Amino acid sequence: MKKLTLLAALCAGIAAAPAAATFTLTNSAGGDGFVVINSPTVFTLFSGNDGTGNNVTSFTTTAAAATTISGKWRYYTFDVDGSSFDPAGFLLNGVRTQLTTNGIPRPAFQTGTFSFAVNAGDSYGFFVRTTDGALGRGVMTIGAVPEPQSWVMLIAGFGLVGAAARRRSAVAA
Repeated sequence: MKKLTLLAALCAGIAAAPAAATFTLTNSAGGDGFVVINSPTVFTLFSGNDGTGNNVTSFTTTAAAATTISGKWRYYTFDVDGSSFDPAGFLLNGVRTQLTTNGIPRPAFQTGTFSFAVNAGDSYGFFVRTTDGALGRGVMTIGAVPEPQSWVMLIAGFGLVGAAARRRSAVAA
């Protein structure tokens, strides 16, 4: 009985464990963009807003092994000119791929998902670029989406916890 409960807890813990990676924050033109780490699997990247134009605030790391990077993103800006002046997306080996849509008036709120493959040694991360560096920041929140294997382990863990609880209530009755 105790082994079943422990196994279920281990399965749930493994499924929730984030992959370890060390990210580096940079501002290409010296702007005041910054990052806030919300949790081990969620962070928020803020573009510059100090008047430094054409600044790219990026948060990048190097892939330790070949894998697929997947997640959810949420973006907003209160820039007077809307989303066109603070585009955001992901970086792969220095190439920016914009996820946001230009031309959405202030306040511009957008959400979506991303998925891209990396090889060992690839540089990847996320960016928010500011064209004018003024009139409001672009803000992008990145959150992890568990891989299919993690979902299987998580569901199996919940199933084992449910089975243990059912057995415990049957024994008590």
